[in-house]
Amino acid sequence: MSGWDGYIASLMATNSCQDAAIIGIEGTPCVWAAHPHGFLINCTPQEINMVTGKDRNAILIGGLTLGQQKISVIKDLFVEEGTIDARTKNSTGGPTYAVSINKTCKTLIIAVGKEGVHGGVLNSAVNSTVKYLRDAGY
Repeated sequence: MSGWDGYIASLMATNSCQDAAIIGIEGTPCVWAAHPHGFLINCTPQEINMVTGKDRNAILIGGLTLGQQKISVIKDLFVEEGTIDARTKNSTGGPTYAVSINKTCKTLIIAVGKEGVHGGVLNSAVNSTVKYLRDAGY
């Protein structure tokens, strides 16, 4: 278990998250830690570069893909505040889930809510981890 796995365990313990990942964004982006049974563990550098890229219109119009899961962007404050509120897509009419993306100096903290968890509740669950890492220089 890496030191980053403790942050994932903490996010999962909130009972708001079904998946979470910490992704390093310096150099070539890569997953530092993730819930082993979620889709975020499969995030690629190309997918992360779309999140952090300069073309904000592309993700607002076309959405994102994270770990091969399509994501609709609801609110993009990435440039201003380092946050994106999003939602998974489901082409078969099944449930969709809130997605919270937060940037620190060196990482993205991404969490996916459980069924029925509102985006605001998910953001609240993630905020303490994000604040801690930002304050620590990560």
